[in-house]
Amino acid sequence: MEENRTDRDRVKREFMQQLLDSYFLVRRPLPESGFFQENKTTRQVMQELSPMMAIPSEDIVEYMVAHEYSTTTDADGSVCWAVWREMAHME
Repeated sequence: MEENRTDRDRVKREFMQQLLDSYFLVRRPLPESGFFQENKTTRQVMQELSPMMAIPSEDIVEYMVAHEYSTTTDADGSVCWAVWREMAHME
């Protein structure tokens, strides 16, 4: 029984990693040619990924810090992640 739980946890972690990698495939932590600034809060990232999987905010923060995303102050004075998105993938 414990082995099944461990396997499920491993599969869940692997899928979460895959999902985050896919989401950030068209996003960068620093400006690049062909990218536009699209600041995000952790909650916004959570909401955009929620149709696929509920990912705890701590896991998103851990991922973004590990991939060298930094925080910035948005136009309204709130703190968010500095994110640069590829223009070819604009909604």
